[in-house]
Amino acid sequence: MFWHTDRLKSATALSSVNLRRIAGFLLPYWRQLAVLIAIVGVSAVIGVVPPLIVRSIIDGTIGGLDRTLLTWLALASVGVTIAIGLLGVLQSYLNTVVSERMMYDLKVAIYERLQSLSLRFFTNTRTGEMISRLTGDISGIDNVVSCSLVSNVITLVSTTAVMLAISWQLTVLSFIVLPWLIIPTLTVGRVRQRLRAQRQQINASVTAHMQETLGISGYTLIKTFSRERQEAEKFRNENRRLMQLYVQEALVGHWFFMILGVVTAGGRAGAAVLVRRRARHR
Repeated sequence: MFWHTDRLKSATALSSVNLRRIAGFLLPYWRQLAVLIAIVGVSAVIGVVPPLIVRSIIDGTIGGLDRTLLTWLALASVGVTIAIGLLGVLQSYLNTVVSERMMYDLKVAIYERLQSLSLRFFTNTRTGEMISRLTGDISGIDNVVSCSLVSNVITLVSTTAVMLAISWQLTVLSFIVLPWLIIPTLTVGRVRQRLRAQRQQINASVTAHMQETLGISGYTLIKTFSRERQEAEKFRNENRRLMQLYVQEALVGHWFFMILGVVTAGGRAGAAVLVRRRARHR
């Protein structure tokens, strides 16, 4: 409000200290995580099967393949799709269970840590910011246990192997296009990380402002010193900045997907040209 308080500051980089802290919260759930990683790996490997089945069905239809074999291929396609769906449900369940338990452990640990701090800390720190850190920031842990890195690596390896078996020329063309996808991804990731950090900071400030001004003590001080207009203006400015950050973060994502679509379309066009040239030389 109109007295001085210190902002909460924390390091967001993946330093060795932070990695050890993260490992400490993950360790109690290593069994669930091992099963989760195995499911992700199996799903990534099975994910390359449907395209192969579809290719066999198309080639068989054109080449006059046995109808019985085509029926079995169609049933296999349905079975693989069902298996991938069931594995996805199990993966989602384990993701939710582990992330929610980690959020519970983290909230309890932070609350117990806050209870052990000195009176000076609570005098110099805004209560609303502490509440925002304890509720809003911790909720972002839901995406930590997604094992997307493992899934992406396994999918890349298995897909590359299948592509090499089908056509090494198209595989080379795909890897030529790949850097044009990685560079925008890294750039957008850094920008969104910076915007999200700013958004969390301002969101904590807004929460602190509401807690200070809407409490009975803050309300009494505002009325005593006739600061209704100043506090309302401050609240408007903070929320306006928060709104702008939300818009900027959303636009960054949309620009990225637009660039991704353009690069993907270019890759398809290049593949079509290559296939056409190969057909002419035959």
